[in-house]
Amino acid sequence: MEVAQKFNGKYGNFTIVQDVYVTLVEEEWRVMWDYGE
Repeated sequence: MEVAQKFNGKYGNFTIVQDVYVTLVEEEWRVMWDYGE
C-alpha cells in the first residue's frame, strides 16, 4: 500500500510517499517498509 505522510515544519511543508507492507507474524500484524535507497 502506498502511504503519504505530510509534515509542516519550521523550514517548510513536505510530503513523504513510500510503499508500506504488512505481514502476519505469530498471529500479530506487523508493518514493514523498505529502508533501501
